[in-house]
Amino acid sequence: MSAAFAVFPILGGSGLLFGGGAALYADRRALKKEMRERESTQRRGHASGDHEEDLVLVRYLSAAIGDPRRTPHIFFLNGAALYMVGIIATACLQAHMMAETVSGSTVTQQVLLILYATLSGTGAFVMTIGARLFQPGSRNALVFHVICACVFMAFGFMYASAIVSLANRPECGSGSTVAAVRTGFAIAGGVACFFNMLFAGGAGYASVRIAWHYAAAEGEDATDPERRLTGAEIRELRWRECALACGQIVIGICLSALTASGAAEIVDFQWTV
Repeated sequence: MSAAFAVFPILGGSGLLFGGGAALYADRRALKKEMRERESTQRRGHASGDHEEDLVLVRYLSAAIGDPRRTPHIFFLNGAALYMVGIIATACLQAHMMAETVSGSTVTQQVLLILYATLSGTGAFVMTIGARLFQPGSRNALVFHVICACVFMAFGFMYASAIVSLANRPECGSGSTVAAVRTGFAIAGGVACFFNMLFAGGAGYASVRIAWHYAAAEGEDATDPERRLTGAEIRELRWRECALACGQIVIGICLSALTASGAAEIVDFQWTV
């Protein structure tokens, strides 16, 4: 029975990890394909050889999954759904364990544990599926995504704080090693959140400038030469996007690991049917 219940934290953690990883990988492949097609068009259309080499790196999540018509969106939507189900179920099981075994545990603590997990899981899912409500790349879509992303991450790490305290309780049986591992992931995730606060604006600006450049290059705004970028400028902007993506990857790994670590208490607990 314990092993069966342990499926939920593993499902939630792996769903977020592999859903996010697959989305970023699919987005990078799509960008490389677009770049090759653009290069081929430029070579055919410009005999003088004014081809500008582009650089394809990993983009941050909102840029990768913002268009519901693209494959990365589908990948992360499935991962977010698994994360939502997994973390909520895990928190419910952990709250039950607190009520049964942890002396001095209150109903408020148990409810808050479930609430943190519910808001984090729901925030990730709504953040993704909400892209279908707006025009891709629009200001409203960006604001909606940022609000939901903040809910997803903030309550995810509040849940992490709660389960660190849970692992430190001797009644739960998971031990100080699990508490130390959770503390490490929680700290790493917090540092990555601060890192992202520093780079989010620059990454968003980079995406807008790159979009303007390609619109001008394709003749949609050819009257404004200032929108055109050199290859070096494009590469610099791509690195800005990648910096934010790196922080998000760390956050995703940390939240995935913290969620999956719930299997430690669940396996040790003596469940009765």
